[in-house]
Amino acid sequence: MVAIGLGFGTGSAASVAMSLMPLHKGLRPAMPAKTKIPMQLSRPVNVLVMGVDRTGTDKQGLNGNSDTMLLVQFQPPMGKVESGKVQALSLPRDTLVEIPGYGRDKLNAANVYGGPALAAQTVSQLFDGEVNFDRYVRIDTQGLIELVDALGGVEVNIAKSMHYRDRTQNLTIDFEPGKQRLQGQKLQEYLRFRNDELGDIGRVQRQQAVLKQLKAQLLHPATILRMPQILHVAQQNLDTNLSMAEILALLGFMQSNQGFKLQTTMLPGRFSRPGEYKRSYWVPDRAEIQQLQQSFQ
Repeated sequence: MVAIGLGFGTGSAASVAMSLMPLHKGLRPAMPAKTKIPMQLSRPVNVLVMGVDRTGTDKQGLNGNSDTMLLVQFQPPMGKVESGKVQALSLPRDTLVEIPGYGRDKLNAANVYGGPALAAQTVSQLFDGEVNFDRYVRIDTQGLIELVDALGGVEVNIAKSMHYRDRTQNLTIDFEPGKQRLQGQKLQEYLRFRNDELGDIGRVQRQQAVLKQLKAQLLHPATILRMPQILHVAQQNLDTNLSMAEILALLGFMQSNQGFKLQTTMLPGRFSRPGEYKRSYWVPDRAEIQQLQQSFQ
């Protein structure tokens, strides 16, 4: 692990060593291992974030379906008076894609077939290979629960009653409308609910709302005091090729850019029509994606 010195919230010039190992051949060129990247990022950094159904106890157990996928970009300030920006693009699990070597399928299957490398390649192909990844993060349900508990819970505004029972997953969801602070178990239940007319798209919308609340939580002064516990939980529950130094650098970026903008959006597309395919899909809108991809390059 790289030794680091970080002054959270100070905007200091502390730096960390980062050696970028590509996930697949379409990634940005790897940087030399001794290159120093300042806490104030000098270029955009793209991270593929996946919430995965765990199928075992080791790292290979995270090669299940990715129920949640996000393209998260950390973008440094572009001018002296601007703050940094974080963009989060939600990728619906049912998105119709061509998975290299496997053919047409739903996006959430890419992680099953080839882990994070193939998942990253599949997402990149949605953007004609013009958007690539520097790093990935995979987390399962239990890891999410522990991370949220370490943060002290997250406040959400529940818009409507949510009631659902899934006996196969031993999952009971029972919420009434209103603002509530949800701890880890309850938050993952809220995020997994999709038993309404919007299905997975409604779940994506709730994920985006929670991301904005997580931003506020991460920037709260009390979070700094919880940081050792949060980092310990992260080490135990994340599968990632981010080093601990890099995780701290990204946290430092957010802390030193308190006014950073969080922009959330969803992959443009539509529901497949009845009879159009043998399975139901989220069908990507190629024209709108081409317009969107410029902001993630």
